[in-house]
Amino acid sequence: MRREIAAELGLSKLEELEPSDRIPRHVLDDLWTRIPALGGDPDFGLHFAERASPSALGLLGYLARHSATVGDAVARVVRYQRLLMDASDVDATFAADGSLTVSDGPLVGSDAWPRHLAEAVMGCFLTLAARWSGASIRARSAAFQHAEPTDLAAHLALFGCRPRFLQPRNQIVLTTDVARVPMRDADPVLVGYLEQAAEARLEEVPHPDEWVERLVGAIEAELGNGLSLAGVAERLHVGPRTLQRRIAELGLSYQGLVDSVRRRRAEVLLRDPRLGLEEITERLGFADPSGFRRAYLRWTGTTPRGR
Repeated sequence: MRREIAAELGLSKLEELEPSDRIPRHVLDDLWTRIPALGGDPDFGLHFAERASPSALGLLGYLARHSATVGDAVARVVRYQRLLMDASDVDATFAADGSLTVSDGPLVGSDAWPRHLAEAVMGCFLTLAARWSGASIRARSAAFQHAEPTDLAAHLALFGCRPRFLQPRNQIVLTTDVARVPMRDADPVLVGYLEQAAEARLEEVPHPDEWVERLVGAIEAELGNGLSLAGVAERLHVGPRTLQRRIAELGLSYQGLVDSVRRRRAEVLLRDPRLGLEEITERLGFADPSGFRRAYLRWTGTTPRGR
């Protein structure tokens, strides 16, 4: 399955990834879309949060675990989240009454996260805090950018409330009492040392790869123009050979990137009832509808809905 996913996403090094490796946003989105589909779990993100290993957070996990309270732990996770993830616009805000609002999601101007990624990230704030504090941690309210799933039983069990959907941001609110729950292994001296290490490591973390984002943007701009590698290279003001080399250095493939861009764009276009299959085919740069149908079947295992 790992090889199949890697081949589909054009990520040849998927099986060699280390915890410190940075994954481009479009690949991250496809991973969190493709893996749940293959597994057949309608609540994959929530179940991921329930089983998440604190050790996977590394230094950031130790910082949270040894903080004084749940609120302090969450605030530190937010402060140093770039140690884990680039494509995120995260913040934690304490209200005057002591309640804590945690918001996370894509960078401004980017597409919403896939459902399972959003639910896993927000769920982990609760499940990991519960493990480190030994208390039952639930949210006062929860909100997500994606549409409401058919069955909310798993959401109610994890969050302790009925989330709202199609909201501007992914968000949970913790009551004052929850934010003040003490952590079992609180150690202010150790936290001081760990924060120094986290600050030093944060300076070493590269900023999101703007070149990859520019590359994806160039492919999107070429969707209706044949999608030749030469055309994309021209938009990026580099030669075709240079473009091929830089793509290979990232462990990606040009066709994999094209498929990723087409697939994400297809999902948007298919939600517009005003567009017929012919127009969608043309906008995605396919020669004919049959080519689009074959590609969509390969991506999703189904044909374009209602077309």
